[in-house]
Amino acid sequence: MFLRHRRESIERPGCIRVSRRASIRAVDTPKTRYAKTADGVHIAYQAFGDGPINILFVLGWVTHIERMWDQPKIARFLEHLASFGRVMVFDKRGVGLSDRVPEDRLPSLEVRIDDARAVMDAAGSTRAIVLGHSEGGPMATLFGATYPERTIGLILFGTSVCWNGASDYPWSELRYGTPEEMEAFFDDRERRWGTKPYAAEYIAESFAPGLANDEPTIAWLADYMRNAASPGAANAFAAMNSMIDARSALQRLFRAVS
Repeated sequence: MFLRHRRESIERPGCIRVSRRASIRAVDTPKTRYAKTADGVHIAYQAFGDGPINILFVLGWVTHIERMWDQPKIARFLEHLASFGRVMVFDKRGVGLSDRVPEDRLPSLEVRIDDARAVMDAAGSTRAIVLGHSEGGPMATLFGATYPERTIGLILFGTSVCWNGASDYPWSELRYGTPEEMEAFFDDRERRWGTKPYAAEYIAESFAPGLANDEPTIAWLADYMRNAASPGAANAFAAMNSMIDARSALQRLFRAVS
């Protein structure tokens, strides 16, 4: 829980207490539940809000769906999202509050979108707008192409359909340079994962440059990283993400709507 200025508080369904402006404000973290996949993996998820549409929010890289509420700007964004839809968020298998997986047997995109479908089933959602951010973008794209009957529409931001540096796709999300540069980058992240200096650099380069010197945000992100994944898992998932190429799923979507 965190405190913020408000004028009055009102209760909203889904375990969120939202408020209009006043002196102090508390936001309760939505209840975390678990969806069980066909292969027996437990996926941590939250469902909150009472709007007329369902929104499946596919987050990127490593996450922790309870610790993210400790960041006021993220909590405010999620509250606004929940003001017009019922939002579902989840930790992908291997990160956050979901079951861990061996780092040498990480799930494919196909497995991860089936985990997302399991979350929708557990939350009682038959169809949803799929909102994808970062690595969640290609996941959302593949979900829409694989389960069109369960997809109302896609919203993609801060993402790319191809992350592997393909020469015929100049907008690829990730470019590490030479193999030696990539190895040095990964070694540095493993050494400094979850530290405040690393969190500050990540904020400056990839997250929110305007908050690069904001001590509460830096402390929050360092703590969030440590709780979301171990250094080895963070690197393993980053390496896996660097191989993503969901262009064929995008083509299937275009054919379906044309």
